[in-house]
Amino acid sequence: MVSLVTIYSPKIVLDAIQRPADIKEFTMTIIFITLILAAMFIIELYSRNTAAHCANAFVLTHMQRIWLNKAADMDYEAFTSEEGKQKAEKARAALEDGNRGGLGTYFPRFSAMLMNTAGFISYSTVIMKLHPLTVPILIVFYLINLGGTLYVEKIKQASKDDIAKAGRKLNYIAYRTRGLDIGKDIRIYSMTGWLRAMALKAKEDNIRIQKRIADRQFILDLVNIVLVFIRDGGAYAYLIYMVLGGHITIGDFVLYFAAITGLGEWFAKLAYFAA
Repeated sequence: MVSLVTIYSPKIVLDAIQRPADIKEFTMTIIFITLILAAMFIIELYSRNTAAHCANAFVLTHMQRIWLNKAADMDYEAFTSEEGKQKAEKARAALEDGNRGGLGTYFPRFSAMLMNTAGFISYSTVIMKLHPLTVPILIVFYLINLGGTLYVEKIKQASKDDIAKAGRKLNYIAYRTRGLDIGKDIRIYSMTGWLRAMALKAKEDNIRIQKRIADRQFILDLVNIVLVFIRDGGAYAYLIYMVLGGHITIGDFVLYFAAITGLGEWFAKLAYFAA
């Protein structure tokens, strides 16, 4: 709602300037819009912070305890198996990762997805007034973007096992080679070079996986740049044509211009959270 009021604000101001209006009415309009924006911004900020707080509390007080209890009562055979170690490492990463892959981001992402859906619908309604085919054409471009995003996300999900394996090796070398006893064995059997080689190999494996993901993401970003240029360029050219033809006012031009840009941002966020 904040974004919707934001794109309507310039139109209201421009329309007030174009039509005969006294300074008192114009000033009251500006003050009213400012107060509405401030109130809605505070509500949105409070809601977002509340969702993040609840998510962190859920992970720390509930899921973390479940993970620790499960790690403590696992069968020894399952705990020492390759599959068990992989699952334990992936679970640990899901709890500790504060970025998009972390479990604590699910609640904020879900609430953000609901907000983005509402924004997408409201912006689409505004743009439909310009021309009925505008939104379907834009959605085609957005779906191409979504397809690429899902493809890259599929690669990321498929690489989680390899990333967890490399991370487990590094953690083992970092934490299991501490202490005087193991240090003595390392020196006696001249294992320093071998351990360094194993750590380097694990790092290289992790870098190779991350590079493969980054390369796919880079190609997707290039494709998106071309799509945005074609999509927004065509839409803006049509808006200019409508203004020059006298079909819409300057205020309408600013409104539709912001709505088209905002619609792309809403859909990009939806694609990100849905992936």
